[in-house]
Amino acid sequence: MTLSRAQLMVTLTAFRDLATPILNAVAETGGPNADDPERPEKTPENNAAIFGELLQNVGDLARQVTNQLGFDETSRYDGLRWEVSKTMAQLVASYFRATAMPMPAARAEELLPIMQSAAPMVPEIMGVTTPQPPTEIMLPQVRAINHMIPVLSAIARFAFGRPEAEVMAEISAKLLDKNHELVNSLLPDDITPKERVQFEDGILEALGKIYAESHYAEMDRLLDMPPDERAKYVQGYNNKPPMEPVWQAFDLRVGMLMALINSINVPDGANMDLPEDERAGGGSTSGGQKLAPKMGMR
Repeated sequence: MTLSRAQLMVTLTAFRDLATPILNAVAETGGPNADDPERPEKTPENNAAIFGELLQNVGDLARQVTNQLGFDETSRYDGLRWEVSKTMAQLVASYFRATAMPMPAARAEELLPIMQSAAPMVPEIMGVTTPQPPTEIMLPQVRAINHMIPVLSAIARFAFGRPEAEVMAEISAKLLDKNHELVNSLLPDDITPKERVQFEDGILEALGKIYAESHYAEMDRLLDMPPDERAKYVQGYNNKPPMEPVWQAFDLRVGMLMALINSINVPDGANMDLPEDERAGGGSTSGGQKLAPKMGMR
């Protein structure tokens, strides 16, 4: 059977953005529960069953999120539902890597609203006074949920002896504050509303990844301690390891990021916009831009 162009694109995107992250997670089968003797033996048949379960997990979470965002089943929201599904595939795959378990619906109900709270409040930021297409309003929030996936995975692996939702809420609030701080300090006054949203989106993505690496580094430091030393250290903090070292590492890495940003030298007159034909063809960054060939470092 010959597929139409639309069917081909949907098939390709489904394979790339939905199936591949989940297949990779199932093949790796990482996480602290991977060696549980009650887990099914790792065979092609059992892996296929887990893959199907995780795909169902993606569908359930995607419907849950789109319902939370207030979108119906009409075709006008197909694009948004697709973006949500791609984000949920990353979430399910990442959670499975961290725990070797599908994400329970109850856990999603608890954590997804907190992740969503890290999304830029687009109408307030952009000063929107006229109705905007729903995807223009909501896609930054969907992307923000995606940017918080590394944070959720880190918490799922190690929550510093605290409830996961509590830790997630604290981290989301701090990352959003840091995002606003960096954006306000870096953007010029003549920035357009669209450029501001693109910049906020990119900075939040970077902050989520930087935080996750800082979280894992402190987790590894604690787990590498001799058991007696670790027990004594944790008892000194009422059995809740402090997160201050995580934030110290995070601030150091953000400082390094700022040093990089401040060292970028864009020559006067440089054109950062893609030609219209290249922009339509895809392959650009999330902001639809690329570095000019003459961009250098101070």
